[in-house]
Amino acid sequence: GMAANAAIIKKLGAMWATASAEEKAKFEERVAKEKEAYAAEMKAWYDSEGFKAFAMEVDEWEAEIKDKGGFPKAPLKSFRAWRRKKLQGKRQQQKLADRERAKAEKMAAKMKAKGE
Repeated sequence: GMAANAAIIKKLGAMWATASAEEKAKFEERVAKEKEAYAAEMKAWYDSEGFKAFAMEVDEWEAEIKDKGGFPKAPLKSFRAWRRKKLQGKRQQQKLADRERAKAEKMAAKMKAKGE
C-alpha cells in the first residue's frame, strides 16, 4: 500500500544521497537523453495532423460553450462527453446514409432486372 511506497521512496532517497558523483552522472545523463527524446516526440506530435484535428475539436467545443453564454455555474460537461455525443451523431448519420444507399442499390438492381 501507500506505507510500503513511502518506505521505498525513503530508501531510494537515502541511496541517492549516498551515491557517488560518478553513479549520479550515469542517471543524470540518461535523464538528459530521455528529456531530449521526449521533446522531439512532443514536437512531432504538435506538428502532426492528428494533433491539429484534436486542437480544432477543442476549439469547436470551447466555441460552443461561449455561444451558450460561457461556463455555467453547474458542472460543465467534459470534452470527452461532448466528443462522444458528436461522434455518435456522425455514426447515426453514416448508418442512415448506408441504409439509404442500400435501398437505392436494391431498387436500381430491380429496375435493371426489369429492363433486361
